[in-house]
Amino acid sequence: MALEVASAIRLEDAYFCLNCELVTNCLDICPACGHRELWSLEKWLGRVKSCENSMDKEGTLRGIRLAHGM
Repeated sequence: MALEVASAIRLEDAYFCLNCELVTNCLDICPACGHRELWSLEKWLGRVKSCENSMDKEGTLRGIRLAHGM
């Protein structure tokens, strides 16, 4: 069993490997499986520009949940 180390990656630097489902900050090749098709998570998921604790809830995850009654 491989040892997994927790880390943090900024959304703008995060890429998802379509082959092994690894999230990495490598943009050209997956360090786990060598697959060369990585997707930018920022482009895929979109960007939330407001802060979660901001007075302006529009555009935040909390604001989206509130708007949809979640």
